[in-house]
Amino acid sequence: MDTPFPKSPLLSPMDHAEAVARFRCEIVGALTRKDLTRGELCATLHALAEERFRPPPARSSPALSR
Repeated sequence: MDTPFPKSPLLSPMDHAEAVARFRCEIVGALTRKDLTRGELCATLHALAEERFRPPPARSSPALSR
């Protein structure tokens, strides 16, 4: 007997703070799973800093200066 998996509700953030936390986790989270040396991690973070991301609930990517 094959029983289908129950459909799960759409996971959405409860508030803005959670939306921002999930946004940051999606960008930086993959780095926690990679085996990077300190120099590689630094270079990867600098490369990410040069990219443009659309934070919630923005419709466009803001250009931020450092």
